[in-house]
Amino acid sequence: MTEESINQKLNQTTSTGTPELSLARITWPILVEMLLHLLMGNLDILMLSHYSERAVASVGIANQLLQFFIMLFGFVAAGTTIVVSQDLGGGQRQKAVQAACTAAAMNSVLGLGISLALGGGAAFFLTLLGTPDEMMGEAGTYLRIVGSFLFLEVVMLTGSAVLRSYGLTREVMWISIGMNAVHVLGNALVLYGPFGLPQLGLEGVAWSTVVSRLLAMTAILYVAKRTLRPRLKPSSFLREAGACARRLLRIGIPSTIEYMAYYVSQLIITSFIVSIGIAALTTRVYADSVLGIVSLLATSIAVGTQIIVSRLVGGRRMAEAEDECRRSIRWSMGLCAAAAAGAAFAAEPLLGLFTEDPAVIREGTRVLWLMLLFQPAHSLCMIYQHVLKAAGDPAYPAKLGVLFMIGIRVPVSWLCITVFDLGIIGVYAAFILDEWTRALLMRRRWAAGRWRTGSGEREAVTTAAVS
Repeated sequence: MTEESINQKLNQTTSTGTPELSLARITWPILVEMLLHLLMGNLDILMLSHYSERAVASVGIANQLLQFFIMLFGFVAAGTTIVVSQDLGGGQRQKAVQAACTAAAMNSVLGLGISLALGGGAAFFLTLLGTPDEMMGEAGTYLRIVGSFLFLEVVMLTGSAVLRSYGLTREVMWISIGMNAVHVLGNALVLYGPFGLPQLGLEGVAWSTVVSRLLAMTAILYVAKRTLRPRLKPSSFLREAGACARRLLRIGIPSTIEYMAYYVSQLIITSFIVSIGIAALTTRVYADSVLGIVSLLATSIAVGTQIIVSRLVGGRRMAEAEDECRRSIRWSMGLCAAAAAGAAFAAEPLLGLFTEDPAVIREGTRVLWLMLLFQPAHSLCMIYQHVLKAAGDPAYPAKLGVLFMIGIRVPVSWLCITVFDLGIIGVYAAFILDEWTRALLMRRRWAAGRWRTGSGEREAVTTAAVS
């Protein structure tokens, strides 16, 4: 994308200071990007499985640590999209640039700290996970290389968040496509050794990951520089960085705590499922593989809605924000219900792609039919979760998330398995109860309209602090 085309797009959407964005236009690239990420993860495993099953396990262990650290320090990126979008919606272009640059600086420092820790302490972290001795070598090599350059991923996440705030979701999608293409090509070269090239194995895969992320980060920073055109003096940047950082953290920290609660609840529930047997665990893995694609539809619509509502709230266009929320709910619930119904009707052939075990297919089919109750609730929950954050009320969905995922999902799953003997079906029944309860509570919170005055008061305080 050239500088001229980027500027043309920005002028079309931000000439009034209150940008008009189409939900469909910004959502479909997000959906494609998420689907690509999911499919490429599976392709990565497939390519490694042809090389060595131990390599697959080694990468799996290392990636658990890498994803945990990205999640742990992803709170800056979580707040970036909302803060920058609110500033753009309010016509405060320079303030949006300040927020974007502050986010980039914060995550650069955090990313370098993570990289140093993982690069120097790979063996220590793998030992904490109880990695078998026979896998320490390969897992350690992969974690040491990819972990040492994890700051590339952290900075890239922040840059992507900034570009999405400006409505440049297609640019982020194309960069993601390019990154994954380079990664797959690199994997093929180092694993299969065509044209007489040496087979570098897992070490080569690690370097392929680093190179693809480096190229993607460079492309994102290039587009971001052309888009933002930062003209901040060091003195003014440092003077205003504290206020910007507080805004980012006020939104980002609750989001990270909520995600960590989800992560912990899933680990605990998985331990419950393991107690039932391998068949139950296998059923969940295969059913979630199908449902994950449907859930991406809800997530992409929620993220797109968050960007639009953030801009509308930033421009004090509250009635339009409510209209956008209602429109997004209709689209999300309708599309996700239709997709869930399609998955349920095609359950047997879909699950048959993964296994020939009739017991797993039978139980998995029951789970997919249950998703007709789960997906509408999940869609509703995702939309309200994202619009409340966009409106400046991030603490409420985070509190609900921690309370209900730990207080409902976990104990109800345990009761359904150990007391009522419902097996894997009971676990998904607990998920349905959690999603519908949270969705209705967040709907009431949104309808009460506290965010209308709260976001305005917070914005006034922030503006005063910055000026």
